[in-house]
Amino acid sequence: MDGFGEMCRVFDKYGLGEPPVPERFRSRLVRVDKCAYATRLISPFEMYMFDYPNPAMRSWVPDYVAVSHAGHGVNSYAITYHLVSGPLILFAQTLYGGVYEDNELAAQQVRRMFQACAPLAEAAESAPNCGTHRLLVMHSVFRGATFRKWLTFPGPRTPCPAYTELVALRDDPFHATKTATRILQGHR
Repeated sequence: MDGFGEMCRVFDKYGLGEPPVPERFRSRLVRVDKCAYATRLISPFEMYMFDYPNPAMRSWVPDYVAVSHAGHGVNSYAITYHLVSGPLILFAQTLYGGVYEDNELAAQQVRRMFQACAPLAEAAESAPNCGTHRLLVMHSVFRGATFRKWLTFPGPRTPCPAYTELVALRDDPFHATKTATRILQGHR
């Protein structure tokens, strides 16, 4: 089954836009839960909880993409997007689907999140991958988590101007991802 096509049809039906899934992942994307698509086994509820540290933050995991709609109760639901690609770990989340939410407005926020993530996803596909550093970018207004940080993993040491400080970013996803895209493009 075409998981990427199915996901796009579902998201389009609700006016959510197309999640930025790099071409190399599209044929491997499968539905892993009622409304969760990924290239590896994921827990939609853990994605929703923004439950970290995620394995990608503790060790060098293979590249993957995951998109889910999950939550609990009647009003606490979110669209969560994960992309681990070469030198990038990107986790983004915004509210969508609660019974008391203005889902038209929430759909605009989902589209905005995907539009903000797209240039960073594209930059990750062409950025040099030193194999020891990944730029972590997290953005969730819902969880109050918006920051970036270079993570260092064991491996052969190559010259790499990676930074280790945690940098708080503005709540605007475009500002957060635009800054991160420039940093990723400068990574050697």
